[in-house]
Amino acid sequence: MLTNIPINNLAYFTLRTLVSSSETNALGKDNDRLEKLAQHLRSSSLRHSEPSKILDGAIDGSAELFASRSDDVKRKYQNFIDYLKLNFHDPARIQILLFILEKIMPALNNAVEEIPTHEAMKLAQKEATEILSRDGDSALEHIINDWDFVTIKACLSKENDIASTLKKKIEGDLSTATKLASSLKDHIIVSTLQEFERRAGQKRKSRSGDDLHQAVATILQYLKINHDPVPSHISGVIEADLSITYKGMHTLISCKRTGRERVKQATTDIAELQRMRVRKMVWFFTHFDQSDNRVGDMGSRGNLFYLPDSSESYKKLSSNKNLAQYVLPISQIRTTLPQIVRGEI
Repeated sequence: MLTNIPINNLAYFTLRTLVSSSETNALGKDNDRLEKLAQHLRSSSLRHSEPSKILDGAIDGSAELFASRSDDVKRKYQNFIDYLKLNFHDPARIQILLFILEKIMPALNNAVEEIPTHEAMKLAQKEATEILSRDGDSALEHIINDWDFVTIKACLSKENDIASTLKKKIEGDLSTATKLASSLKDHIIVSTLQEFERRAGQKRKSRSGDDLHQAVATILQYLKINHDPVPSHISGVIEADLSITYKGMHTLISCKRTGRERVKQATTDIAELQRMRVRKMVWFFTHFDQSDNRVGDMGSRGNLFYLPDSSESYKKLSSNKNLAQYVLPISQIRTTLPQIVRGEI
């Protein structure tokens, strides 16, 4: 646990601690709980002058907030209590804690909630559909990369706007926070924006797999290839995003930003796939990061990889006589995917 944090950096570390699942059970993501804790802290500060007594009073008053049937959750709440006692031990630090609970965290949570997800996907889907309608199959290899660009541009632009609004709000709140030392205010603003960017990055990362999923789904829709969610008897064993079924056999579609995010399939052999009536695993990547050995190993276990025709990875692997059978150009997906589904490839 972090202790003796310099007062200039206290806001930043506390913002991170409050939303940590492992340290505080992400207590700080719940604005209602934050409000109650802030009320108890402010009430206690009116009754006591010593920081230790202020904290004790606030913690005692917030007992129900720290109650849980889970020993693990109780341990995390105790970690947070210990963090407070070790780092908020003078009046100036108590004022920082109050400002965090009352002003920064609620505003930060609301700002993160505003970061777009579905809106950017809808924009990318509309643009991709228009491109495919205009340019036909020749545009297929660019859809995935262009999709990523469209969603990133839309989301980062919106994140920048949200961050600007958040900064103005915190600056306004600081202008009336007369008990906070002026020397701390710049650090508090920077800490808020730094934490916003960190949490925005986490949301961005979680969205990237969904982006590729939607890009592939749009391509399948354009090709008029019906697809469904992965059947439950398969999803418990193999991670995949879509399933194409033909005569009772499943071709699974896996969409990942990088292959390192999903490697369970590498240990699934042909016999196991057949037992689950899986014909093939078909992979799409935003960034292809597989070694030759991995391609060969996974290919021999029923995996195939679609790559952009012009990519260096496709050119290299397709010229390797041992690996060429496992990689396919996206431009030919209209012909080759139905062949895979029917068991002809």
